Amino acid sequence: MNTTETNRIATPFSAAPTVVLTTVLSLCLWLTPTTLTAQANTSNSQSPVQASGQILQDDAAPLERTEWSKAQKASYAKAVAEMKKLDSDPKCTKEPPDPICHTSWSFQNSIHAGLCQHGGWQFLPWHRAYLYWFEQIIRDKSGDPKLTLPYWNYTKGGDDDRKLPAEFRDNKSSLWDPARRKAINDGDPMPASAVKFNVAWASKDFVGESPDHFGGGRIRHHGIQGGEKGAVEVQPHDPVHNAVGGDMGSNAKAANDAIFWLHHAEIDRLWYCWITVQGRKNPPNDVAVNQPWYGQTYTFYDAKGAEQPLKGDKVADIKNLGYTYDNCPPKAKLPGSEEELVQLAMQESGEMPVAEESPKTLASSKGAQLAVEPVRLTIDLSRQAQDDIEAAALARNPQQSVVLRFDDVVADKPPRVYYEVYINLPETTQPDSNSRYYVGNLATFGIGEASMEMADHTMPSAHRLIGLNSAVRALMTSGEWDRSKMSVTFVMPLKLDTQEAADLMQARPRFGTISIVLTNPGSDK
Repeated sequence: MNTTETNRIATPFSAAPTVVLTTVLSLCLWLTPTTLTAQANTSNSQSPVQASGQILQDDAAPLERTEWSKAQKASYAKAVAEMKKLDSDPKCTKEPPDPICHTSWSFQNSIHAGLCQHGGWQFLPWHRAYLYWFEQIIRDKSGDPKLTLPYWNYTKGGDDDRKLPAEFRDNKSSLWDPARRKAINDGDPMPASAVKFNVAWASKDFVGESPDHFGGGRIRHHGIQGGEKGAVEVQPHDPVHNAVGGDMGSNAKAANDAIFWLHHAEIDRLWYCWITVQGRKNPPNDVAVNQPWYGQTYTFYDAKGAEQPLKGDKVADIKNLGYTYDNCPPKAKLPGSEEELVQLAMQESGEMPVAEESPKTLASSKGAQLAVEPVRLTIDLSRQAQDDIEAAALARNPQQSVVLRFDDVVADKPPRVYYEVYINLPETTQPDSNSRYYVGNLATFGIGEASMEMADHTMPSAHRLIGLNSAVRALMTSGEWDRSKMSVTFVMPLKLDTQEAADLMQARPRFGTISIVLTNPGSDK
């Protein structure tokens, strides 16, 4: 199947001139759709990828990406400094700019601001290709031929793991970003809830929405807030962006923070490890409907500033790109077998659970505006809704999931926060993301930016999904499940200074409706 849909952009900053430094605006306006577009090559050739004049042979030893603590820290900082110097270099302020200016710090940020893929199945491959060519640039700028892009291993989960590495908090370093959340630059760890990845880690299929699918929905359009997000984008990708705040909290500015690249290297590592450790698979390449994913061409710039296309079938496997990762998280241990859970359901109801047609809205309520303080809503449950929720939760049937769905998620500007979401949290109980009441996060990354008229990014509104099966099952087991109603509590766990709190109130994050929905994940075919 042929596809001509490619990485493309037109006048990316005419509607958002504050996204990058003034010196790079002329460079962005110099770009045309032709300079950032390449026709997709539908050949299935597996020839090596050419990068900056170096051909990666099939038998070459892959370079190893490591976590920051083991990385070539000085080399990365030097490369970032050299890229930032180009922002004010005369050859990058003339008309037209020199091709090497494609490797400047602000230009690389502009690519993400105007072209990034979010809310769909191209989220992971687009960012992998983006990081691949960025890695070629920093290797060249640093003068270190063995430099690889490190990853921020926050998913280890400890307090120190969740702290921004010290080198990024040094205000004399090229890695410093004063726009970050003050608490993060002061050395406070991100909340533990920001880095949870258990839902993504346990998901079985690539194509589709969270919570049951890893990589995102099979959609052609993309956007900074809408679409069909996969589990790894929902968690931990979005909450980490919000937790760091500042530039990282805005899609249009995120890549201006040097930690952005390490954050996305961690997301890329989780994708690699989900396949190698969890034994999962990318979309089946022998199914016609998946050919656009493999045939997609992503066009970026190499270390010399030359345009370089990279096809989806190469991006799907990092062996084709000549790198690997030094370690992976351990294989997930799921609570109970499918057979045990079905038996539990039969004991409760006396009959075998059967998957319903989906999606089916079981209950709903008006939405709310979120703020600094916790917000609590109550959804009344009918007898049928009670039965459907319990049947799905007890069976843990792969064909049936109960989710909270938030529709018309909007904001007046980027809120740069996320909210922990709890169901049936007792009013006298302190919120704890390790408790049975916690179901996930409602992140706002990308919200409040849809009005920016960037190419292909404008979307009417966003929706978000959070799985409920495990939490409902836990509450039933503990005897705390209320069949008549479900309370939903939103807790903003970040430490905000006075200005950040005022900005949040001005952003007014909100959603129009909240629903309990029975979904059928279906298959990856």
